[in-house]
Amino acid sequence: MPWCALWLSEWEELGLIMLFENYDFDMALYKYADHLVENYNKSGHDGNYQVSFDRGRKFLKVVNTNWGSRSVHSFICIKEHDGWKYGDILKAASWAQPAKNFARGNVLNTDSYKDHRWVGL
Repeated sequence: MPWCALWLSEWEELGLIMLFENYDFDMALYKYADHLVENYNKSGHDGNYQVSFDRGRKFLKVVNTNWGSRSVHSFICIKEHDGWKYGDILKAASWAQPAKNFARGNVLNTDSYKDHRWVGL
């Protein structure tokens, strides 16, 4: 067996391959958050705006923090289910629930969310 196949199988057994598989998704989340912060700054505000992610079972909640006040911006699908794809961006229906009518984009495709603004979808 070639050394690289043995090496990769050892990494897979240790669960480290997941780091590489999720790397694109993690980078996509950073790009999405940067897009929202950049949009906020372009709108003439002073830069007191942060984006964070709260993990749930099926979705990541995208949370805006502005001057100490938190609000939900959107939800991102982290588990394929009910026709939703991995990375789909859904509008927030409430603090705890996404609007499940259709996806507003996908974090893995930067062109799909280029029109998203910091105030919402």
